[in-house]
Amino acid sequence: MSEQDGDLYAPQRWGLPAKVIADLGDRLQRFWSRFRGCFKTQTRDSAAHAWAYLRGLLGLDSGRNFANIARRVNGPEDDGQDVQHFMSDSPWSAAAVIQQVQAEIAAIPELGWRMIQRVQDHGLPFEAIACDDLYGRSGWLRQQMAEAGLLYIGRSTRNYASLSAPA
Repeated sequence: MSEQDGDLYAPQRWGLPAKVIADLGDRLQRFWSRFRGCFKTQTRDSAAHAWAYLRGLLGLDSGRNFANIARRVNGPEDDGQDVQHFMSDSPWSAAAVIQQVQAEIAAIPELGWRMIQRVQDHGLPFEAIACDDLYGRSGWLRQQMAEAGLLYIGRSTRNYASLSAPA
């Protein structure tokens, strides 16, 4: 591996074209802004801590802990206690974040299929995928899964997990 390929910030490491790289920061900001409301309560807005946490996770190659995340994003004097409090004790709703993720994935089944392909490309074993909650009942996604020999897992009317062959 060349030195540049090992560099966390080298575009070649990630296989991204220059056009995508030029807009990457703005795209991350737009992504975060769609979730910003999930971190607000009636008395507090913790969205800035969510932004710091996201940027820190993506910007560190190793040593991803609250102190290092805060230092990377907010400066060397930050001890990470605000970020730790945000993740551990803040009253924001994890369910709201999950619902937002589900809504975005359901709107774009192709995104889910690309995620499945990446898991397979990295050699992670799986044979079945629970999709109804994330992707709705996408016929296109079911067809892709059938062609790949994957088992589709849905939900029955009684909310029990049920297995079915891809349609």
